Amino acid sequence: MFRVIDNLESKYSKYRNKLNNYINQYIPSNVKYFICLPDEGSKKLGEHILEKIKDNYTADKLPKFIDFDKLENIDKSAEGAIVIVASCIANGKNLLFLSRALRIYDTFRLIYFIGLTTTSDEDYRNFLKSNLTHGAYGKDSNSFIEVENFYCNKDSKNTTWVFEKEFLKQVEENFEEKGLSDEFNVKLIRDRIKLIDESMSSEAKGLSNNLFYPTTNDNQLELRKGFAFFTTFNDYVKDVSQADVYFTISSVINSLRYSKSQQQTLQQSEFVRNLIDPGNFNRYNDGVIQASILRCAYPSELSYHIDETLSENMYSILEKVISEHDKDQGEGLLEFLYAITIQKLTLKKDHIFKISESISKIENDIVKI
Repeated sequence: MFRVIDNLESKYSKYRNKLNNYINQYIPSNVKYFICLPDEGSKKLGEHILEKIKDNYTADKLPKFIDFDKLENIDKSAEGAIVIVASCIANGKNLLFLSRALRIYDTFRLIYFIGLTTTSDEDYRNFLKSNLTHGAYGKDSNSFIEVENFYCNKDSKNTTWVFEKEFLKQVEENFEEKGLSDEFNVKLIRDRIKLIDESMSSEAKGLSNNLFYPTTNDNQLELRKGFAFFTTFNDYVKDVSQADVYFTISSVINSLRYSKSQQQTLQQSEFVRNLIDPGNFNRYNDGVIQASILRCAYPSELSYHIDETLSENMYSILEKVISEHDKDQGEGLLEFLYAITIQKLTLKKDHIFKISESISKIENDIVKI
């Protein structure tokens, strides 16, 4: 989020305008303290807010910044407002901690000012808001202000890449047992395992690119022009990473899991199965988008084997991807094959057999892994 704050003027004018309007509307003139969450983005957001309002104060009355872990520096005899600043929150645990810790400062009104909320669903967001705004006068004693919000998956431990690493280790062991440890394909597998391992280090803290398997020409999957979700950004193709695309698609799919709409939902029940329409892989035919859908979807959402028509539709799409594997239309082939191999994407057995036959005809070292 700190990157957004740093580039408000140059790249994120729409967000900047909304942010500044919210500051004008919700930050009162009697602010005594800012408490920023302990991250760079929150500190920058706090500094931006102060810069916007400082002309309303004389130099000796400017609001002071209080460190997250030094609340004892608050003057208990004073009164006014305390603005708690968070650039981005997911579970809000730091805000809940502050809510409890600040109860003894009952002469202050609390304003939780958040640049972006990314809770898993609307219910948790409402739970968080209800807890933070409850105070001495009951409901809405405090203010909860969010500039933007959307819902996204919070599974940061059991990610698709953790699973992939374990899967590849098993494949590597199988190769070694067969005495094939020096093969070209084994090197590719080891390189991929190493990449995932390095991405989990405290230094790397994840990947921005190389999230997915490359094309059969060994090129990284890239976003082409025309992506509906990024049309408001200028030259987004030059700036966007695979992680940006994955995060966007993951957020959309996650919102469908909690959707209350009967027509557009991925909620599952004992009697109802909702799947991702195979047509989405035609509609969004950039390999990086297809890979993002495959990676963030649950197996239950790609279980096309339960219906003959769905399996046939998905098979037809895959046959096109296979036949065009060395062109843009087929750039996501390796991700499709990986999803099928780990049985995340499932089809009727006869369709799997036909796909295997088509794959066997491709003369490509990467595909033959």
